[in-house]
Amino acid sequence: MLGGGPAALAAAFELTSPELADRFEVTVYQPGWRLGGKCASGRNLSEGGRIEEHGLHVWFGFYDNAFRMTRAAYEELDRPSDHPLATLAQAFHGCDDLVLCDRQGSELYDFHMTFTRNELALGDEHELPGFWDIAVRVCNWALRRWSVLGLGAEPNARSRGRRGGARARMRGLTNGLGLGLGIDSERGGEQLLQLARGLARARQAAASLLAARTRGRAARPRQRGRRGRGWDAGARVLALLLIRVRDWMWEHVVRERCAQDPRLRLFFTTFDTFASALAGIVRDGVLEHGWEVINDRDLCEWLGAQGAKEVTLGATPAERAPLLRAIYDLAFAYPGGDIAAANAAAGTAISNLLRLLFAYSGSVLYKMHAGMGDTVIAPLYEVLRRRGVRFEFFSAVTDLHLSPDGRHIAAIELVRQVDLPAGDYDPLVRVGGLDCWPHEPLWEQLSEGERLKQGAVNFELEANPLGRRPQTLSCGEDFDSVVLAIPVGALAGITSEIAARHERFARMLRSAETVSTQAFQLWLRSSTSDLGWAHGDNSVSGTHVEPLDTWCDMSYLLASEAWREEDGVRAIAYFCGALDDRPDEDRARARARVKDNAEAFLEDHVGALWPGAIVDARGGPLDWALLSDRQEREGSGRLAAQYWCANTTGSERYVLSTAGSMASRLAADESGVENLTLAGDWTRNGIDGGCVEAAVTSGMQAARALIGYDRPIIGENPSWL
Repeated sequence: MLGGGPAALAAAFELTSPELADRFEVTVYQPGWRLGGKCASGRNLSEGGRIEEHGLHVWFGFYDNAFRMTRAAYEELDRPSDHPLATLAQAFHGCDDLVLCDRQGSELYDFHMTFTRNELALGDEHELPGFWDIAVRVCNWALRRWSVLGLGAEPNARSRGRRGGARARMRGLTNGLGLGLGIDSERGGEQLLQLARGLARARQAAASLLAARTRGRAARPRQRGRRGRGWDAGARVLALLLIRVRDWMWEHVVRERCAQDPRLRLFFTTFDTFASALAGIVRDGVLEHGWEVINDRDLCEWLGAQGAKEVTLGATPAERAPLLRAIYDLAFAYPGGDIAAANAAAGTAISNLLRLLFAYSGSVLYKMHAGMGDTVIAPLYEVLRRRGVRFEFFSAVTDLHLSPDGRHIAAIELVRQVDLPAGDYDPLVRVGGLDCWPHEPLWEQLSEGERLKQGAVNFELEANPLGRRPQTLSCGEDFDSVVLAIPVGALAGITSEIAARHERFARMLRSAETVSTQAFQLWLRSSTSDLGWAHGDNSVSGTHVEPLDTWCDMSYLLASEAWREEDGVRAIAYFCGALDDRPDEDRARARARVKDNAEAFLEDHVGALWPGAIVDARGGPLDWALLSDRQEREGSGRLAAQYWCANTTGSERYVLSTAGSMASRLAADESGVENLTLAGDWTRNGIDGGCVEAAVTSGMQAARALIGYDRPIIGENPSWL
């Protein structure tokens, strides 16, 4: 295993499953002192054992494979009941509240949305929803909001129960010309929406009946011909109905009121997004051919082709409707860190949006009860160590060499970054009863560790900071197969031989895009509710001011940190966003710029989130005394006691899913080299976006390729809808 992020750990977890009876001997080569990749976190032992992350890490409820693996790891660890994180339920808690901001001119409106929890259990296998399941839920939501906003009333129970009524009306509309005939002009949109819901419910029931009848039978190829066209006809009618509803709503309700009514604008732009997306799914053949058929277009470009309105799409990316901005912000979908260059492949973006909203288990979001490294990576490490996996820390891969015929990896060149007098490295420290990764190496375990510490040597950012001679691992002696789980942004320098001999691999490297990100964390002397945050301490807020558009109250983590009473820490806040690229900027200057960005944000924009945190109620900078600082510095100098990071190196940069690039991604078994398997969120894995679920799914696919079985993995099918 080359690399120690979630993809490599997932592959190792699968390959060392007890069912495989020690078939594989696995060694993980990892630069630096900790595992986790972009998901690594560290404990700063000199600052209250505080957690320092690469950014804001929350898990979505549709992360089925990641939760299943993590649950299995916790069960295998079998920690005692008094352990701080003994079970998966203790490690994660559901978050149902999302706050999105909508800026119109100088006004900023925030909208609090609460998602309904369901009974699905984390880590269980669940079928993904189908097209008609999602269509029913969209129509139900739209009719509820229609009523709440006073745009019309839902039909009464008697009209809903009329046998054959919706079906008969639908038959009269399917000739296309009849759409809208017999519709009351004052309630036309609502009536059309009711028809759409009736059609969707009927098709959903038919699909459920068919599934029940065929369950347990051998799978058959989808039938073409008349039956397929009939199914398509129903979907086409639904698409026409939703587009008619959207256009009727715009013309008769929204156009004149949109600028003055933020709630109506939010409802319409959200419905516009869903209606346009469902229509585009039908029109462009996604149901037949999968999401890949629309990945050559940017999401907003594609929605615009379906007739989505400018109020939804925005004249510029920064002016888009909250739902669309959330999609781009969540995926840091800004090549070069340029907000104006926003780009997200339509198929991948809509697929993941629908899974996020309609395929979650329990809660739509989950927060971890400690750092990502403590909650997920350390338990995986402990389980894998028990299973006999070897971890070679401080081992940076510098090149891969092919056999003369180009068919195999013949040798791996790597640098042993530092000597370990004990021969092995014990990486974890104990904070509050929990095994954690420190934010820096445990210097006492390194040869000349104190001297290296004083020299500020960084083993994560430099492959060979001490100028050591590389070593070579040879195929047949040191390894048989290789799982390449190093981030794609760091691959060019070590895979040049592969790219020169295998054009598909070279094309993958050329088309892959990554972006730098930035983050900062604050430890505050007042609770966020006292500072004026009105949306509760278990929410996530997005689409604020670019580029630091996302923030989250993480105060619950105080229970797992180790602050002294005199530190006065009462709250923790995380912020993150994309960082624009500056090619001539080194790491130190990038970090300094992130600190400047954080200071500017706290001076100019934090008052919109925390009105009680600013010096002057009419506007102004943060009251800097609110920041905890053991040195009690003056003014903005207290920011030096907080934490910020610039993720700019090839291994840290976030992987983008841009239009036109997705077709060049390679699956786990498509490296072109017989003993080289690929793993990472940069592969073609069904999620195809930068997240832990994509990484874990890819790791599982890599293991499957090595084991040689063909068991499907949930979520990997691009035609899941």
